[in-house]
Amino acid sequence: MTDNTFLTYGRLEIERAQTCDGISRFLYDLRDRYQAANVVYNMAKSANQMGSLPILVGTCDSSWVRQYHDERLAEIDPIVRAARHSMLPVEWKDVDQTSRASRYFFSQLDRFNIGRYGVTIPLEGHTGERGFLAMSHNGDEDDWHACYHQHVPELSYIGRYIHDRMLAISGSAPSQQAPRLSRQSAACLELLAHGRDPAEIAYVLDLSIHTVRKHLNRAMATLGCKTKMEAILKAARLGFLPNAIGFLSTMIVSSAILDDIFVDRMMMWI
Repeated sequence: MTDNTFLTYGRLEIERAQTCDGISRFLYDLRDRYQAANVVYNMAKSANQMGSLPILVGTCDSSWVRQYHDERLAEIDPIVRAARHSMLPVEWKDVDQTSRASRYFFSQLDRFNIGRYGVTIPLEGHTGERGFLAMSHNGDEDDWHACYHQHVPELSYIGRYIHDRMLAISGSAPSQQAPRLSRQSAACLELLAHGRDPAEIAYVLDLSIHTVRKHLNRAMATLGCKTKMEAILKAARLGFLPNAIGFLSTMIVSSAILDDIFVDRMMMWI
């Protein structure tokens, strides 16, 4: 199944899901597609907030889900803590493990064979509701490196739909309407994501540079973002830039790209 075909299939399966079990079945599909150890969605809420609904949904052993719930591990989870402060995926190996609580948490990941390597992707709803999608791997470091770079971009894209559906299933979906971008504003952002500057965007869309800047500024205001880079990332998370996934994959997996290519090219006018 090609990437685009799978993304279409994935979105339909997610939208059809009426329960956490429906989402869990799709996460098993993701695990098999990526040849991962586990793929797990975290509701980012306490046991008290979730009531009878599970905090974790996915492919990990049910005994780990029970322990995570019963020991209130959501309150000390160092991976989720790190992901709460990041817009980009967080590799587990980069998470601080010096505290006693962190060491205990990672020892439990080993105990339940969750995976030697892993990444957690921060997700955000239309009005700021948080969630996290994690993928783990039991291969060696080279296998994990290949898995990460090949699959994290797609997982980040489809994670937004999983998050929205889980918010609806849990009754946490906001009543506020999702932001809407005009077709021209989305087109300008998408070309910007591909590295085009305003003059190039104006040429491609047959607009004036002034109009391009107006559309980009309008997109920033609509999405509640302070910079155009932030607007690109948020628009991608909300599904407005489906054709930019190739370029965004590089942004997602490499902070060096953000620093060396994107920022250098765009900073003169952002």
